[in-house]
Amino acid sequence: MKTTGGVVVSYESGNKLTSQESNKLTYYALTGQNYLPWARAVKIALRGCSKLGYVNGEIPKPNVSDSNFLDWEAHDNNVMKWLFNSMDSNIYEIFAYSETAKDLWTDLKEMYGHADNSPRIFEIE
Repeated sequence: MKTTGGVVVSYESGNKLTSQESNKLTYYALTGQNYLPWARAVKIALRGCSKLGYVNGEIPKPNVSDSNFLDWEAHDNNVMKWLFNSMDSNIYEIFAYSETAKDLWTDLKEMYGHADNSPRIFEIE
């Protein structure tokens, strides 16, 4: 366990991955037009396995010299794998070289986060 800026970060028990965990967070694949419901399903799944902090920044990347770095990197790579396995292959190809799960999540939100809002915004105007 480690304290980072007042937040206690644990790389133990609750964050351990098991061989029984699926390679997919959700069977609802991101196509680009369905970002908002996809993101909601992913957040629920990540929260359910104590991994949401890897995409929202609550479990920050430690320094490479930190004794927890390798554990963090393994968990972060698994979260990235889950995200990649829940998106269309065309979208995967665009984001395949993201460095961290948080970077991937942020980039996906920037590209697709407003796509589902455009009809609602048009109706309001």
